[in-house]
Amino acid sequence: MAGKDTAPSMQVKCHVDNCYYYKNSMCHATSLEINPTGDRKAQTSEGTCCSTFVNGSNGPHYTAGM
Repeated sequence: MAGKDTAPSMQVKCHVDNCYYYKNSMCHATSLEINPTGDRKAQTSEGTCCSTFVNGSNGPHYTAGM
């Protein structure tokens, strides 16, 4: 998976602990894609979705640098 072995270029807090890129409450993906949900016009954070999410439940979490 692209980006899993590099440190994040900016700190992004994340609390989705089953995401592949999650480590210690931070996202370690090299880039993020955030999209609106529903009618494609977000009014609050509830109307957004992290499209970078990769389910890590079936494999190891991000471990580089540990």
